[in-house]
Amino acid sequence: MDYPDSIGIILYFKSIRFYNLIRLSEAKLFDNIKLNKGIKNNIMARVFLTKERLAELKAELTDLKTRARKEIAERLKQAKEMGDLSENSEFISAREDQVLLEHRINQLEELVREAALIHKSKDNEIVKIGSTIKVQRGNHFFTYTIVGPQDSQPNKGLISNESPLGKAFLGKKVGEKAKTQTPTGPAEFEIIKIE
Repeated sequence: MDYPDSIGIILYFKSIRFYNLIRLSEAKLFDNIKLNKGIKNNIMARVFLTKERLAELKAELTDLKTRARKEIAERLKQAKEMGDLSENSEFISAREDQVLLEHRINQLEELVREAALIHKSKDNEIVKIGSTIKVQRGNHFFTYTIVGPQDSQPNKGLISNESPLGKAFLGKKVGEKAKTQTPTGPAEFEIIKIE
């Protein structure tokens, strides 16, 4: 393409950026669905969520599908009214935001569709998703709740079932030891109580 001025060059690079953004979004979405979620034999891996987290995700999804889509549509409409779309930075910016919005909506729809609620178990024989456990490491005691990766907040004691520590705890009974590798070296925790 031949552009006689610097504005043309800027628009040319913005259009390349927009094209790459769309391709990147599609690739990330495919990766999330196919690789990160672990499709095996065309069966999606379940996403473990607390009832509260599922409600938050549904509320965000509803907001994005209604309010956010309307805002983007209005921005696109206003940008189209400004004239030539090939040199309209407002239009290009609104389209980029639209791609990101639709990507997030697709992510949320996938999470909601594949959600498996974490229920508090009455069987406290072994550690499983939803269990709250008290553990001892040396002279220190810790309390953790095993949750899905979407609910994980290690600083609040919510440990993902997919984290090394969460994996080490799963399936253990009171009195058993869970060994894992931490950034500071190997760690061993004894299960004191399962709730």
